[in-house]
Amino acid sequence: MNGNHTEKASSGAELGENLASLIHDLSPGQTQDTMRILCTTITTKCRDEDCLRDCVEVLHLKCLENRDFGRKFAQLCAKIQGFQVGSVNFRGLILDRFQLDFQARGLTRDKSYAKYLNSIALLYEVLVEMRMVNGSPVPVLVSAASDYLFNFIDDFATEDSIMECCRQVQRAGEMIQKQQPEVFEKFLVAVKTKLIDGQRLTNVSRACLVCILDFASRDFKPFKINELSVELYSKKGVPLAAFGFCKKPETATVSRRSERVIYQPPHVKHGMTEPSVPLMKDFEQAMTNNFLVDN
Repeated sequence: MNGNHTEKASSGAELGENLASLIHDLSPGQTQDTMRILCTTITTKCRDEDCLRDCVEVLHLKCLENRDFGRKFAQLCAKIQGFQVGSVNFRGLILDRFQLDFQARGLTRDKSYAKYLNSIALLYEVLVEMRMVNGSPVPVLVSAASDYLFNFIDDFATEDSIMECCRQVQRAGEMIQKQQPEVFEKFLVAVKTKLIDGQRLTNVSRACLVCILDFASRDFKPFKINELSVELYSKKGVPLAAFGFCKKPETATVSRRSERVIYQPPHVKHGMTEPSVPLMKDFEQAMTNNFLVDN
């Protein structure tokens, strides 16, 4: 029995490595064709639950090492989120990984700040790309994303984390504000408090905080490249993503079913309501409380 389990785990890890190579080589000119190959590969070769779990684990670890890889992986998540083997659902596995990342965020931050930021960036990427069947964002991801906004500017904040906060507000701030307006309003108050009371803030950090408030005050409309604000923020070192050059959530291809779904689970094909996704107990509680929970 142990031998069979080892064989299954190895096949899942091997499949994950093969998929990682394809994802790594994704380029804009070949995205659709390569993505179709990726979806076909994972839906035909993951024949048991352990294989799917091991495959997702390998890909998740790759995302923590490489942010660009995570951006591409998020596109794959959107395409095959409904894929299921036995009782194991692909989206459920991804959400489980995010729950574990959240619970271990303090340890990860201490051991590798780059991996800590990459894990959060991955969640935002998946938040933007992955949608429910009705086109709305996944509620628990919205809750996680809003919670991380406060982590970015807490007492442990660094210039890198505040810059990351600025990037993600440009990317998903409007979505979070629409889904959780009261929470986002509290976040803006926290930004103002940090800006006023922060004694060890660098000039770049202050500029990023001002940019966040500026962007929210203009209803998340991207800055135009010829605006004076762009020149100001650029001189102060605010990341370019803060100028709205990144894709806005509502323009993502996931809004059109023909482009959103390559693998269609039975409930989608037959117009049924979306099945429940197996989540960790803590994640189910988080859905109720609107926030991720610690151990």
